[in-house]
Amino acid sequence: MPILVGTKFDSFYGQEEADKAPIIKKARKYAKSMRAPLVFVSSSHGINVSKLFKLVFFRVLDVPCTISEKTADHEPLLEYSKAAAAAAAAAAEAGSKGAPEAAAAPKE
Repeated sequence: MPILVGTKFDSFYGQEEADKAPIIKKARKYAKSMRAPLVFVSSSHGINVSKLFKLVFFRVLDVPCTISEKTADHEPLLEYSKAAAAAAAAAAEAGSKGAPEAAAAPKE
């Protein structure tokens, strides 16, 4: 159950937009390859910390997440629905590639 967490959002938020854009793009790409939610947090400012714990709770118990997502680049990101869809698709694909069907018994 991977989750990509970007820390120190308070420091990141103060950077120029031109500096933040490539970092956000790389973080989203990496989270996508991990099939993981992406959460930017700041423990010193209490940004997304409780939401991160709630996200872990929802994922561990495998129940639908009720936390609102934040996907705008100027916000502390909290993106999980794409990761959940990708993980579900991967699980379905793995299930379809499960144990091979039993071979038919030879007819005599």
